[in-house]
Amino acid sequence: MKPIGFWFAHLHQALESSLDRVLAAESLTRRHWQVLNTGGSLDEVRMAANLARE
Repeated sequence: MKPIGFWFAHLHQALESSLDRVLAAESLTRRHWQVLNTGGSLDEVRMAANLARE
């Protein structure tokens, strides 16, 4: 039987991979997600991303 730490690490990696795929589908990064998580709107995040690309 594998130790609980192994399963936590496995779960963490699965969650990280899923979040990265979802964000990529919306052309967002983890930094964008952090802004959203602090109360920013999706429009604000996309506007900031567009400005950063210019």
